[in-house]
Amino acid sequence: MNPLKTIKLLDLPWPPSVNAFYVKKTGTNFTGGRKAKMKLKKKCDDYNLINRAAIDKHLSWVDRPLTNRLSVRILAYPPDKRMRDLDNLLKIMLDSLQYAKVFEDDAQIDRLLIERRTPRSPGHIDILIEEYKKVRLTKGIV
Repeated sequence: MNPLKTIKLLDLPWPPSVNAFYVKKTGTNFTGGRKAKMKLKKKCDDYNLINRAAIDKHLSWVDRPLTNRLSVRILAYPPDKRMRDLDNLLKIMLDSLQYAKVFEDDAQIDRLLIERRTPRSPGHIDILIEEYKKVRLTKGIV
C-alpha cells in the first residue's frame, strides 16, 4: 500500500453537464440484436485531458495510481446561482480522476462527500483525497 498524506486538488475546472458527457451509440451484437454502447463526447475527452494536465501538475509528488481504500471530499463552486444536481458531478469527477490515474478504480472509495459552496465564476472543483480508515463506533450508536 502507498503511504498517503492528504491529497488536495484545487481549482479543477467545472465539468460539462453530465448530459453532454456521454452519447449513446447503437450497434449490433453477435445475435443480430441491437446493442447500445456509451461513448464519451469530444467535449468531455477535452475536459479529461485538461483535468489530467492540472492533476499531473498537482500530484507530481504522489506515487500513482493509489491502491488504498479512499475517502474523497468534493467541494463544488458552481459558476453561477442556477440550480444544479450535485450527484451529476460525481460520475464525471470520479471518472476524470480515474482517467488521470489518481486511483486504479473508483470502487476503492469507501467514503464520498460532496458539498455545494458559494458560486464563483467560472466555477471550479476542489477535491481532498485521504486514506480511508474505518471509525469504530461504540455500542448503541447507529
